[in-house]
Order: sequence, then structure tokens, then C-alpha cells
Amino acid sequence: MQEYDTDNMDRINIAWITSCREIGLDEKIGREIIDPQTGFNYGYRTGSLEALARLLEEDNLFSRKFNLVAVILDDNNEQYNSAWNESELWPRDITIPYRKNGDSTSETHTLEDITVSIPSQPWKDLRRNRQEGETRKEFRQRKAFAKAEYETQMLRTLESREVDLLVSDSYTTIFNGTMLSNYRGRIINVHPAITEVGNPYRLPGLTPTRDAYTRAKHGWVIVDDKYRVDIPEGDEIQVNYDGEQRTAIKVPAYNTTGVTVHVVSEQVDNGEVIMNQEYQFNPETITSEGIRTRNYEIKRELLPAAIQHYTNDSTIKQLMMHERHKRLQKIATGVR
Repeated sequence: MQEYDTDNMDRINIAWITSCREIGLDEKIGREIIDPQTGFNYGYRTGSLEALARLLEEDNLFSRKFNLVAVILDDNNEQYNSAWNESELWPRDITIPYRKNGDSTSETHTLEDITVSIPSQPWKDLRRNRQEGETRKEFRQRKAFAKAEYETQMLRTLESREVDLLVSDSYTTIFNGTMLSNYRGRIINVHPAITEVGNPYRLPGLTPTRDAYTRAKHGWVIVDDKYRVDIPEGDEIQVNYDGEQRTAIKVPAYNTTGVTVHVVSEQVDNGEVIMNQEYQFNPETITSEGIRTRNYEIKRELLPAAIQHYTNDSTIKQLMMHERHKRLQKIATGVR
């Protein structure tokens, strides 16, 4: 790869990808949080996107280095409206400065201006329904093609906005080959648990808050809904959770969890750790809502620091410059 001069690198363009139904309906962003177990009022839960946008509103080192150029949602209209009917997930009229690379003038746009919906539901619905007479191989091929088409839509948006770095937050769809081949090393994820391989507190997957809670309170982690993640070693047991019989693995009752920002790779929550922060809690008094609240407090601080740290790395700077150069070459030659 050609070496580039990165000393006077233009602002780095960030895109954000999330799911409104995940942060709105499950994580309750934009609401006053009252713990159902204790009645404790945690106050208004500010999401990571709003916190980043507020940071970009002000004149500081972060806002001088980065543009937020796209917010990608994987919700369809019905899912989007359902989530927003519950609460305001972020102030859509937040005004963010934007400076186009190579241009000394500054513009502004709101979060609403840069929000793009690329629903994942069409291909998710398709993958669940095997057509009459369709072989298993044909079904797999059709699913793979549909996923590639979905990711190609995402890729077109990122390229049109000249995105250097994609930040995944509460986006629960697994990235496949189309995105990873084009944005490898340029997709990072913030995960509300420790993901470092070999760390005894590691909790990958979709339910890290639940897992941190049951591990500390009961000494087990539910595994019957784990998909494409490694599960802890231990004895398999049957447990009752929320009135249902579940399959779990007995584990040490650790009362430590945390937040991780990591690079996205093929295996879920297994990529290189950029930054993490661990904390301990009292297993006698902790609740799931208490863990989630603490995680969000950390996420709002850790994510901007991790973005700064990652993009300061000389190898990542070279990668971003290389991709910018490729994009300019495509434009010059008329290739799309």
C-alpha cells in the first residue's frame, strides 16, 4: 500500500449505525428510567449518539477533527415509528457543524438531515421462509444474495457520504462479506460488556446486561439464545428465568463487567479491543437496570476517547487515506 502524508489529514468523516427498536424499546433511550425492581429513579437516559452530537456541537479537539455525516437506521417505517412513539431517542434538530474535506468553509446540518433508513427486515423475512421446491443449497444462496444486496445499499450510502469510519452502536445485525471486505478495519463497535478474548469477564453477544446480572446473582449464563458467539465452559443446567425454562452454563459468580470499543471482525464481538473499562458492582443490590445505566454512563465517555485513540494510530490513518485515494481514482475514471 502506498505511503501517504497524514500530518495534515482532513477531518475524518464518521457514520453511525443503530437500531431504533433496540435502543428505544429495549434500552429505553430518551426516557426517565425507574428501576422496576427497586423503584429507584435513574433520571433521563441519554444515548451515545446524542452525547456524540452534543460533543460535536461545541468547539473542542474532537469537533475539530471529526464530521458526523450519516446516521443509518436498520428500521422500517413501522419499527421506526413504534420506537419513537415510546420516547424521543435523540433530539433530531441538534445542529452539527460540517466541513467538507478540501473546503475551508463550514456548513451545518441536523441529525434529521443526515439520517438514512436502510431496513434489514426485508432480507430477514426472506431468510426465514424457504420456498416450495427450493433445495437447502438454493435457500442458502438466496439468503446470502439478499444479505449482500442489503449491505450493498449500506455501502453505497457510506461511499456517497465519503465515510472514513463507521461506528456501530446497538446494531444487532452481523456484518457479512460485502461490508467487511470494503470497510475492514474501519468499522468499530461499542459493546456493553468486556469482549477481550481470554478475559474471565468476557460476555459477547446480544444479551450482555442480562448475562452480567445472572452471572453475578446466580452463577450462570443463559446460552440457548447465543448465536455465532463462543459460550463459557462449564456444566449445562436448566434454569427458570422470567417464568421460562432456559438452558444455561454454570460459571463463576463474577461481579465485574464493563464496556468495550472494538474493531468489527467476522466473529461476533471478537475483534481487536481499542479501549475498555471494567467496573465492579454489589451483587446483593444490583439490578439489570442498574447495570445498563452504568454501562451507558461509561459508553458516553469511552466511545469518543476510543474513536480519537483508534484514528490516531498511524496504520489506521494510512488505511483511511488509502481508501480516500481509491475513491478519488474511481471518480476520476468514472467508475462506480
